[in-house]
Amino acid sequence: PKPYGVNAPGVIFKYKMQDVTGSRLTAKAVQLGMSTHSALNVPYSVFGLGTASYYIEEFYMGVPIASKITDSAHFYSWFGAIPNSQMVASPTGSDPEFWYLNAFVHPSEGVIHVAIVLGVALAVLGASILCLDQREKYQDQMEKQLTAHAFL
Repeated sequence: PKPYGVNAPGVIFKYKMQDVTGSRLTAKAVQLGMSTHSALNVPYSVFGLGTASYYIEEFYMGVPIASKITDSAHFYSWFGAIPNSQMVASPTGSDPEFWYLNAFVHPSEGVIHVAIVLGVALAVLGASILCLDQREKYQDQMEKQLTAHAFL
């Protein structure tokens, strides 16, 4: 398993998406934003999507590192995250290429309803295909009998 690293003060999480009205929505959260006086903050950031019906267009994670040695960026973006999931992002090391994001999807109770509707739709389509196939075979048989008398 990959290491999850340690708590990093000031890690910034941001996502961009469209809400149900079509307007752009951006939300930000900071991990361990206040770490003075030995505050016991939670080692994670939680923020909700609200009424989301689309996927998350961009998920961004950045670390505020001021370095005179390197001018490289200390942020990374992932595209196309799934809503209704738990995202675990880990900035292990100083190179953003080695950072990773795990998505744990929580299926809702709507999955059962979608499966039932899909099964009923497939059954209706299958029954109509069988019915039309039998009708075509019957019409072909009748046409064959009518044309058989013409050759006699």
